Amino acid sequence: MREHRIAGLLLASVGIVTAIAWSQQAMALEPGAAAQTTPGINIGTTAKPMDPGIYFSDTALTYQSKQVGPGADAVNGDNANLARGFDSAKVTVVPGWTFLGATYSAAIVQKALMKQIGPPVNTSASGLGNTLLSPIQLAWNVGNGFFIQAIAGVYVPDGTTAGATGTGNVGDPYWTFQPQLILSYLNDGWAFTANIYDEINTKNRISGYTTGQIFHTDFTATKTIGRWTIGPVAYLVDQITSDSSSAAYEFNNQGKFTTFAIGGLVGYDFGPAKINVWATDEIYAHGYGGTPGAGRNETTQGFTVFGQVSFKAWPLADEAPPPARPLITK
Repeated sequence: MREHRIAGLLLASVGIVTAIAWSQQAMALEPGAAAQTTPGINIGTTAKPMDPGIYFSDTALTYQSKQVGPGADAVNGDNANLARGFDSAKVTVVPGWTFLGATYSAAIVQKALMKQIGPPVNTSASGLGNTLLSPIQLAWNVGNGFFIQAIAGVYVPDGTTAGATGTGNVGDPYWTFQPQLILSYLNDGWAFTANIYDEINTKNRISGYTTGQIFHTDFTATKTIGRWTIGPVAYLVDQITSDSSSAAYEFNNQGKFTTFAIGGLVGYDFGPAKINVWATDEIYAHGYGGTPGAGRNETTQGFTVFGQVSFKAWPLADEAPPPARPLITK
């Protein structure tokens, strides 16, 4: 009964996160656009290879913030609240293949988003974000508790778009390539992970604008005791190249942004499913360069609450997993 009550409380937390989800991202990008991957979303993952099977996870979040930077007041006024959130569903397939000594897997992620800017602007939008495809995921167990995973991902421009430049809703009319490297050390219940990834954007097919590269690192340091997992987390996100403007805009953007957040994670393993809840507070946010008042040197600063449910959909615990086999055979 006690475990059922705990499960109910954690599931309710995830539901609350979903219900109050809203959205807005850093403004050192094309106006109306956002970083494709939400900072901190990969907290709690590790590079450890999975057993063969099909896995499902669902992550919801709420982000509450204000704009900061030299041009923030000129754009939205002193009291503009920015908020965002979404529910993101992920399916990972591990067929049991090995390649170059690594366990092969593939994944697809689809998110539904809402975003809102409060008074005096009062704008909002909702819809489907761009789909993330990760057809190549290779995870190595290198020994002594160390694991490495390399991922090749790409966001497909199939999300909900609107407006003259295609960035008036939550989808974006351009491709984003996301190379990713996960480094983990796991031993005696301890899990230390750095999840490193870069967003490389193509030109907006409607406006001709190109958003600069956005570099992410999500950090996790947790301890598992029995069924409970707890520990500090953090993330760093940094726009490392300038945007390239186009004739659709009256300014030449050189704006960038940097954000650093810290927080904590708590999780519980029910056996059939795992639930993680983590919260982060952006203690540093800085927008620089660009044209003040044109949305080019502002960024957001706030806090985020994440809730995630994950489980193995097939095979179940009482079913034998398929045997591992080489991806390439002679």
